[in-house]
Amino acid sequence: MSSGSEYEMYAQGTLTRPDFAATLTNVSKSENLAARLHVDLRRQASAICSVGR
Repeated sequence: MSSGSEYEMYAQGTLTRPDFAATLTNVSKSENLAARLHVDLRRQASAICSVGR
C-alpha cells in the first residue's frame, strides 16, 4: 500500500469524496474495495446504533 495515510483516512471516514464510488489514488483495486466496504459497514453499524437510541 503506497498511500497508507490516505487509505487510513478513507477507512476511518475522515476523508470525504464527492462520489462514494470514487477510487483512491495510489492503492490497488483490492485495497480500494476493502476501504469502501469498511466505510459501508461503519455507516450501516452507525445507522443500526442510531435506531436503537
